[in-house]
Amino acid sequence: MPHKMYIDPTVNCVFIKHMGTFAFGSIAETSEARLKNPDNRPGMNVYHDVCDLYFPPDLSHEDISEGALNLIRKYDPNKGKCQAAMVVDDGFAYAIVHQFIVVGKLNRTPIERSVFRNEDGAKKWLGLPENYEINFHDLVEIA
Repeated sequence: MPHKMYIDPTVNCVFIKHMGTFAFGSIAETSEARLKNPDNRPGMNVYHDVCDLYFPPDLSHEDISEGALNLIRKYDPNKGKCQAAMVVDDGFAYAIVHQFIVVGKLNRTPIERSVFRNEDGAKKWLGLPENYEINFHDLVEIA
């Protein structure tokens, strides 16, 4: 699952665009890339755009819960207390992302996550300036 990522320390935010077919291993690779990035700091908020991510219809509740729990336990402590907004474009993606969020809440993660159907709501929740332009167009995909 390729992704594009950039970090803007001026707004204390990591911006990630997920593409391709969803896989928990790829989410782990994205987390590793973020944590290794020299601009990353614990406590930075995260904007996830998953509008171009395909979620296979055979993902089970158990698969999502187990995969989310493994990722949360491994990576969340290193990311610090922050907010993570996930922007989706359909009901199926919303349901999957919401389930991931519930697993985090039940496990008292330091990351407060929320799912949004549009960029404006996510930007406002993250405290980004109204005129802030999120631009993934010029970035190279990381596989």
